[in-house]
Amino acid sequence: MDGLKKYTDQQRHCFKNTLGNLLPLSKSVNSSLKNHSFAEKKERYQQGCKSEYEVSLEPNWTPESIVKRSLNLLDFMQEHWQFKFSSDNDKYKFLNLEFYIENTRKE
Repeated sequence: MDGLKKYTDQQRHCFKNTLGNLLPLSKSVNSSLKNHSFAEKKERYQQGCKSEYEVSLEPNWTPESIVKRSLNLLDFMQEHWQFKFSSDNDKYKFLNLEFYIENTRKE
């Protein structure tokens, strides 16, 4: 994943395990792609389901890509399951990415 050097180990762990970085894959597909680069994974994702295809359209897989996808998925969930976060800060808290807002404000 590109662009993670400026984050702590704990923050990198949060990016790795947040909603936007997760993709539902079969066990066999996940095992075969586990250690490949994003460029190699994209080739496989282009033939996958809608969510795989959407990820394959990203030029690079960065913290910004993960946050964008996370927020899009939350928006989808809110719309389809009729619930609402009270603020954007609550979304970042739910995603365990509160630090991302703080880092973005500092830059």
